[in-house]
Amino acid sequence: HGMGVVGPTGAGKTMAIEVLAGALSATDEKHSILKMNPKAVTAAQMFGRLDPTTGDWTDGIFAVLWRKGTKAKNAKTWILLDGPVDAIWIENLNTVLDDNKLLTLANGDRIPMTPEMKAVFEPENLSNASPATVSRMGIIYFSISVLGWKPLADSWLQTRREKEAPVLKELIDRFVAELLEFLRLDCNAVMYSTEGIYLNGCFKILEELIQPFAESKQF
Repeated sequence: HGMGVVGPTGAGKTMAIEVLAGALSATDEKHSILKMNPKAVTAAQMFGRLDPTTGDWTDGIFAVLWRKGTKAKNAKTWILLDGPVDAIWIENLNTVLDDNKLLTLANGDRIPMTPEMKAVFEPENLSNASPATVSRMGIIYFSISVLGWKPLADSWLQTRREKEAPVLKELIDRFVAELLEFLRLDCNAVMYSTEGIYLNGCFKILEELIQPFAESKQF
């Protein structure tokens, strides 16, 4: 009931999850994905907070998604936490990942996980997760070397105009592999990036450069 889909950006984690959910929806029961980035919010915004003045409880984003998942009818729900693992919030989910399958909130609510629910984590690594947390999950690792950059290029070419695609494909086949090799061997990156990130950045620049010619119908 708890899974970790681990790997660097651009390794295909998100697409693999979405394709699996779509395939299961087409062949079996409907599967829906409720997604959030736990690192983008505070612990109070994620799980909920108790107003010190009035004593009123306000559910956080994860608590809202969790309640929504428990109420889903005729569908299976995956609560997807897409973002870096933090030692603070991940420890709060140990009761979810162990055999209790309970989300325990600070206001005393204990919300059980239904058989139709799964908690899915999609981080780059598990370096901030404790052994207790890791041992409670099933881990699937996506290596960046498996996908490579060519599927990203093929996918982007499908979005281009028919007259552009052959020209761009020729340029990509001719230069991209050598440019990435040059970046890897002869350049020092300011911050870590993958080949997919470099390539997507290159494609965005190309789109902006091509746009004026497309609008003026020069190409």
